[in-house]
Amino acid sequence: AVTVGLYQVVKEDYIYSRIDQCEYLAVELAKRGVPVVLPPGSHAIYVDINKMFKDSPWQDFMGVGLAAELLVNYGVRTCELGYMAWELDVYVEKNGKLPEHMPPNLVRLAVPANVYNKQHMDYVVDALDEVNKKKDMIPAYEVCRGKNAALRHFIVGLRPKKK
Repeated sequence: AVTVGLYQVVKEDYIYSRIDQCEYLAVELAKRGVPVVLPPGSHAIYVDINKMFKDSPWQDFMGVGLAAELLVNYGVRTCELGYMAWELDVYVEKNGKLPEHMPPNLVRLAVPANVYNKQHMDYVVDALDEVNKKKDMIPAYEVCRGKNAALRHFIVGLRPKKK
């Protein structure tokens, strides 16, 4: 498998197909008003949580909310790479203030090699479009277990906040 992978990644056709696939996904999402980071890369698309949830405070971990919504209701697996992953709550608790330079607040949609086709990309576009239209219904999340655990991003317990 490693040999095949190394052989593929040096082929220009393969590289351009990866770039084209990510560009297609990013452009289609942007057309529908989903705030994605542009230009896209060649392995993932990133949703800008601060732009998508403009009125939500950082403590609401809305990237977790988006990731949960996509997984539970659409079967789309993503990765929160935002304020929960960067442990912003722990930083503020320790330092008594937000950092001078805020970390990125993103949700990552990985586009693995040789796995997805255009129909998969279109499904993800439709799912995110629907979620974006009803984003006000997505609950905020809070850490309920493992707040100070090492590498908490992988083992933390989260739950929707009570309103």
